[in-house]
Amino acid sequence: MKSRKFMLSMALLAVGLPWLNVSSSLANDWRQAVRCRIDARLDTTAGKLLGSMHISYTNHSPDTLHHFYLLIPANAFTQKENTAAKEMERFTQGNVKIEQQQAHPVVITSLRFLSIGRHASFPLQAFNFRDTILDLPLPYPLAPGDSLALGLEFQQAYRKAGEKSGPSRYPLHFIQWFPRVAVYDQEGWHAEPFHFLMDDIDVYSEFTTFDVSLHVPANFIVVASGKLTFGDPGWNAVLADTAWSDSVFVAWRDSLKTARQQKAKNRGPRTLRLRGENLHNFIWSTSPGFVQFRINYRFPMRLFFEGTTSQKSWAKQVARRLPEVFSFIERKLGPYPFEQLNFARATEQTALPRMVTLTDPDAFGLALSSAYLYVPGMVATNGVKESWLAKGLSVYMAKKFMEHKYGPRGYNLNQAKKDMDWFQRQYPLPTLDQVFRTFARFYMNSGQNEPISKPIHKYRDPIGAIFNIYLKADLFFEMLEFVIGDSTFDAAVRQFVRQYRFNYAGEREFRAICQKVYGRSLDWFFDQWLHHTPIVDYQKGKVRQYQRQDKKWVTEVEVKRKGDGIMPVEVEVELPDGRKITRRWEGREKTGKIIFETPVKPRGVKVDPHNRILDNNYSNNTRLRLEFRPDLPFLRFIHIPADAYLVLWRPLLDYTTPDGIRLGVGFRGSYQAFFNNLTLETEFGLRSHTVDAKLQYSHPLRRRNLLNRYTLMARKNEGRFELDANLTFNGSHGIISSQGRRLKLGVNYSGLLNSDYTLHFVR
Repeated sequence: MKSRKFMLSMALLAVGLPWLNVSSSLANDWRQAVRCRIDARLDTTAGKLLGSMHISYTNHSPDTLHHFYLLIPANAFTQKENTAAKEMERFTQGNVKIEQQQAHPVVITSLRFLSIGRHASFPLQAFNFRDTILDLPLPYPLAPGDSLALGLEFQQAYRKAGEKSGPSRYPLHFIQWFPRVAVYDQEGWHAEPFHFLMDDIDVYSEFTTFDVSLHVPANFIVVASGKLTFGDPGWNAVLADTAWSDSVFVAWRDSLKTARQQKAKNRGPRTLRLRGENLHNFIWSTSPGFVQFRINYRFPMRLFFEGTTSQKSWAKQVARRLPEVFSFIERKLGPYPFEQLNFARATEQTALPRMVTLTDPDAFGLALSSAYLYVPGMVATNGVKESWLAKGLSVYMAKKFMEHKYGPRGYNLNQAKKDMDWFQRQYPLPTLDQVFRTFARFYMNSGQNEPISKPIHKYRDPIGAIFNIYLKADLFFEMLEFVIGDSTFDAAVRQFVRQYRFNYAGEREFRAICQKVYGRSLDWFFDQWLHHTPIVDYQKGKVRQYQRQDKKWVTEVEVKRKGDGIMPVEVEVELPDGRKITRRWEGREKTGKIIFETPVKPRGVKVDPHNRILDNNYSNNTRLRLEFRPDLPFLRFIHIPADAYLVLWRPLLDYTTPDGIRLGVGFRGSYQAFFNNLTLETEFGLRSHTVDAKLQYSHPLRRRNLLNRYTLMARKNEGRFELDANLTFNGSHGIISSQGRRLKLGVNYSGLLNSDYTLHFVR
């Protein structure tokens, strides 16, 4: 098979198909060189970090530069006029105040050019500081091959004015604490303001070589994303054993606290020098209460946390899970190229090569952060224009690890049930993949569906961004794997990481790698799923079965493409003994025919039997089964089988004066919660022997918009008869937006059948 693929690739190369040999021309032949020296002192009395910074920048591009840009994402919510603040106001409609988002702004106290090319003296000039961007017009152009040097001083208050210092304020995590150099590539400068929906990993800044000097109190432990070149960070003194009991751990911690307090009195500040190469950012954490677990792996992994018994329990979970998680990610994305990896417990999660801050100890979150170390950590992606690439790929990797560890369900079912009460355990639990696909379908049919590839700030609302850059992007990679095969997909992703490590890449580069490894064009797939909102719908058509003279059965299955989306689709027949045979159809034409030859007559036919292509209407893929369940609260939104019409039943009990006690039963049927919604209720009055009933049907006007619906209803209830028909149109601006209009049109007829149920007044 490999030799045949190789020969096919050679033949295609021979005829000169352009998409097979584009990856080398897509990558930059150059990358700007940035070196940054930082000297920072932690002033615990004033609650500030005081720093100075020296930036060296060499222009390796073929262009002459007239501006230089620094990014300061920490200042995103300092002013109401800032981009992030205005987007927050629009997205949350004022429910979140700017004061709730304000973090710790960076204040630049001085800035000056030291050199530009051969120039070393410069006239006084004003700099344009707008939003989170510092625009520095260059007094002299920076020609190709020339360098500039820039010096600045800054400070960051990590404590608010009037706020007292204390143990509860630690640890301190410095994630966005200095200006970062914006990326300049073949498209020009990427001086993009920080947006409301961005994370730190989305900031598109240059790969930089950092030399950082940190000065902290002597009793503070420091963990950072650089390699130690000078000083003692205090790690050995706080090394704990994961095997210690809580009592032994607490006794050791208390003795450690006394020694730290004595050290703080007798010694001056702790000074460290650290070096980090090929990093977008340099992050560090510090605390007088840090303790350390060492994790057994092929290179040093260190885990830092506050020395409480609850955090010790958290850390033991991380230490137990992390080696298996990281080993899986390395198999998928390639060997981790650095000599160490530090982890610190924090309130926010971020990942950068050499250091990760963690919140939850769950395996999914650990896998997600581990994947972020590769993309965008080592393969830089534009977190504004193409946030889906890094986040979708990382979610895909995390989900794959969960399925690798726990099987198709994607989580530990026994543990999940242990965490539930008796009532919660009555609900059937979906697989992790089913949850992703179900919610993605709901969004795609909400009438608010948007292309995955939109810039992060261009989605209608935060829910649209989450669905696209996480859920739909994950399913994009799932379907790409289905199209080209799992081994080809794995090879393409590994080559992508290997080829663009410590460089910049996006959709164009990833697409080229996939096409080169696969050996065929994938433009149709990338264009369709990233830049449009396709509806995939393949329908099982006519099935013809007959037996030939040689006693073999022939089954001819017609497949119809009903939607505008194109995907290869599998068709499966099941034999009486349970064996299954699968064939694949490319799915490009409007109709196709799949032929099976079997020794016995198949008993069933399914289209897309494993739910791989995000088919929008699975009800026409096979014969739906009926599934009856008790009508538990919200069950139809939790249990959403693709191959069944769900009928929920509940007993009815009521009382009226004419009827006495009323007993009945109610049924609510639906397909995937929102389709073919049928309600049937009937009640019987024990005193009046009267039967009341209700019949209602509701369905979307179009599958692409669940909220635009028609409803028909007829009921006889308590002496009245009613008929109703209505249309509902939803014109909201987003899934969670209250803006927009909602219109309901209908006709209603009602009549009185029995006046015994009316209220009479006697004068």
